[in-house]
Amino acid sequence: MSERAQQDIANPAIKALDEQLRTTQAQLAGRYTQHAESKPGTNKEGTPRGNRKQQRIAAQIAAGAAELAQLEANGTQLPASVDVATLADYRSFKAIDN
Repeated sequence: MSERAQQDIANPAIKALDEQLRTTQAQLAGRYTQHAESKPGTNKEGTPRGNRKQQRIAAQIAAGAAELAQLEANGTQLPASVDVATLADYRSFKAIDN
């Protein structure tokens, strides 16, 4: 048995990043639904109320969209495959030497 020369695997960081993207997108979708269901509040004179639920949700949507854009940018910088020798918690593959 000998060490294989080329030991590339799919990048495990991409899998973790995809999971973060999915959860962030799901949270953002829920906030869009909450924003659509909330009613805008107004004072007696017709001006919008301050610190309203709809305004808080809009701020959360903006923050979530910025986080989503940052995660997508990080995903484009990661390589598709990595060498097993560079990872700390993976063992190398063995090849049968003829």
